[in-house]
Amino acid sequence: MKKVAIIILVAVLALGVLGTAYAVWGQTLNITGTVDTGKFAVAFDEATKAPSVFSGSSNLTVDNASAPYAFAVNLTNALPGDGGVVNYQIDNTGSTPVNAQLQYSTDNTTWNNWDGTTEKDVISNATVKVAVTGTVPSSTIANNGTASGSITIAVTGSSTSGTVNAVAPTHFWIRVVATAGS
Repeated sequence: MKKVAIIILVAVLALGVLGTAYAVWGQTLNITGTVDTGKFAVAFDEATKAPSVFSGSSNLTVDNASAPYAFAVNLTNALPGDGGVVNYQIDNTGSTPVNAQLQYSTDNTTWNNWDGTTEKDVISNATVKVAVTGTVPSSTIANNGTASGSITIAVTGSSTSGTVNAVAPTHFWIRVVATAGS
């Protein structure tokens, strides 16, 4: 019985020495890392009405109340020949380049990519046609860079009686969608 007790004691002491040796010769290494994503910050600078060759350009106003993410263009009491041009600038104040894509909607729900050169009819009837054309800013806007564009609104048509058939107010929406560039 004493032999068994001595064997157990020796085994316990051996395991203790082994554990101590492992602790002295073992070490834990920690790896820490940081991921810093780029800042994505795109906004409209103030949109402005450009000098225009349209006869009724005085009826065109630009509302920047929703800036920096939107602006409104209003053309009131429009007759054939009226219209105007609105210039806008997109500022990329972020640290990553962005791609800009123009989109167009007549109901503010369904959005379609638009190249900005194809004429979009807002409303068309026998007397009045309202068309919108625009220019897309450069496809990639560098970080801390800017890109400019314009929207042209033109009312075309004719009236033999000197008056235009009344139509309900017509609304359209144009937006610039920015995605991460390269």
